Amino acid sequence: MRLPRILLAALLALLVLNACQEDVTPTPIAVGTPTATVVAQLPASATPALLPATETAVPDLATATNPPTPTTTVAPTGTPTPIPPSPSPSPTPSISGDPTLTGTLTLWHSWSGREAAALAKSVALFNSFYPNVQVTTEAIRVDQLDVRFSAEAGQDKGPDLLLGSIDSLGSYADAGLVLPLDDAIGDLRGKLLPASVAAVTYGGKLFAAPATFNTVALFYNTKLAASVPHTIDELLKNAAGDGGLALPAGFYGNAGWVGAFGGTLFDDTGCSTIGAAAGTSYLGFLQQLATAPGVTADAGDQALGPDFAAGKYGLIANGSWAIGDYRAALGKSLAAAPLPSGPGGPATPFLEAVPLMINAHHPAEQHTLAATFVRFYLSIENQTLMMREADHLPANTTVDTSADPTISGFMRQAQSAIPVPLSAEMDNSWDALETATQSVIMAHTAPADAAQEAATTINSLNGKKCK
Repeated sequence: MRLPRILLAALLALLVLNACQEDVTPTPIAVGTPTATVVAQLPASATPALLPATETAVPDLATATNPPTPTTTVAPTGTPTPIPPSPSPSPTPSISGDPTLTGTLTLWHSWSGREAAALAKSVALFNSFYPNVQVTTEAIRVDQLDVRFSAEAGQDKGPDLLLGSIDSLGSYADAGLVLPLDDAIGDLRGKLLPASVAAVTYGGKLFAAPATFNTVALFYNTKLAASVPHTIDELLKNAAGDGGLALPAGFYGNAGWVGAFGGTLFDDTGCSTIGAAAGTSYLGFLQQLATAPGVTADAGDQALGPDFAAGKYGLIANGSWAIGDYRAALGKSLAAAPLPSGPGGPATPFLEAVPLMINAHHPAEQHTLAATFVRFYLSIENQTLMMREADHLPANTTVDTSADPTISGFMRQAQSAIPVPLSAEMDNSWDALETATQSVIMAHTAPADAAQEAATTINSLNGKKCK
């Protein structure tokens, strides 16, 4: 009787083994799923508030004459849909963290509203990776930030870190108040938008990290715009059919079209080139655009910006600082695209970085802690958080912007944007260029006369004897 019992036991064992194998069949794992993500949702409404790699060449901000040739794209018709963004690399965790790192850091800024709230979340995220480094932030009025930092940093006081103004970067560097960061973040250049890196480079050295940046692009309301113009000819012909174009008459917002006509602001000797043929063509185009069907021009965006947000226009060229206001009003109907290109190539609007700087007058150990925070701030995790929470354009180009048709539109525009020149010549040019732009749009001054007068004024202020 033992043999049947043995056979029965063996049979039962086989049945159990087979059942176990079926139970432990592994569940397939999705390929490419990141191991760390930032849990932050884009608000449904937004309140207004004030790794080594080959580097990409940035167009010279004053003398570039050959912008890249734009890609020919057929303008969409019928029911408008957001322009498909360029594919972004899959995000990968970039912060290892260090719980053994200890110390304290102070950071000054002038942000308020959503930006200040997002910065608080950024600090909390930093502390999740570096729990024993205490970061204290202090908001200072924008009109006092430069004065206080200059005074206190010069006396070996002030904050370890400063989110300041790009206008002050050169003077800080000349005074030795901020630390060159080439050694601290030089290996990250390949991940950063080249123009944003160029914007915080002074005298050949990297004196800040580009925390974020602003540039100008074409906002459009998908409920009104029947098509998105890709060339200036399309813009002139179809503005009325796209719900109308709001045209602020200032120079800064329209400066990108200088490059669209193959123009520059200065030549190699520092002489103004606004009086050359391309400058005259730029001003002539603006005058023609201002009188085109469906276009409403005004001296500024104080009225036109709110009108676009209220759904009165389908298109407006404006800066990325307006994203929050427009998104709060238009919601998912808001999108952005690069400015239409011209006969000389793509539009080349100005780009201004928000510099994150390190106080040079603090001890070396503080420099090490501060550099850790700067590298964190440029990480994909933090740049994604600031994009979602504050509508900041990410300087880190590995951030995936594809889900946001407004941010992704600005990122495409940033590929041809040029940094604002940090030079005395540029400082002496703003008023004359503003006058020329306003006069052809609002006063119908002859473009050639306005261009020549601007060039003469600029060269005189800069002490240039130009032909």
